[in-house]
Amino acid sequence: MWQVSVAATALAIAAAIVYLTPQLGVQSRIDAAYQETKEYFQIHRVDSSAGARLEMWKAAWIVFRAHPFVGAGHGGYVSEKQALIDSGHIAPIIAGNSHPHNEYLATLATRGLIGFFTLLVLFIIPGRVFFDYTTQPKFDIRILGLCGLTATLAFAHFLLTGDTFDRTLSITFLAFLLATVPTLAENIDTESPRN
Repeated sequence: MWQVSVAATALAIAAAIVYLTPQLGVQSRIDAAYQETKEYFQIHRVDSSAGARLEMWKAAWIVFRAHPFVGAGHGGYVSEKQALIDSGHIAPIIAGNSHPHNEYLATLATRGLIGFFTLLVLFIIPGRVFFDYTTQPKFDIRILGLCGLTATLAFAHFLLTGDTFDRTLSITFLAFLLATVPTLAENIDTESPRN
């Protein structure tokens, strides 16, 4: 338990240093995102990065609610989003975007709850396997487990604000990760023990 506390403290300190170092620009970006989000909810300002993204998320959520189980499909999402724009429910600024820049909402809108739970399984099962590796007696397997778990969580996090699965490179990287880490762990497990 003390190791978790030390790691959490170190992570918090590192995050504070990154935020407070002006040359990195993190503080200004976080502050801008906060201000733009506040303006979206207060005055419905959609002509900002955060405002447009929130409007895309709103459109995806509306389409999902109309087709909760199997979704509208990609073409259905695009046409229903356009209908929402034409009816004035969604701002026209997002007309050119065929993806809501959130893979979870995109999956809900295009593939419904069935697709959404399938997407979650894609991260939950490998995450559980990698977590189990972190408890193994061999140091090399624990390190592999930590690397796999970190990458899986990072990937799941990236899906919150991007169209990650619309890019071949992202899909290839994830597939390679999911195949390589268990293979390496299996090979290490059959070798002589190392602590």
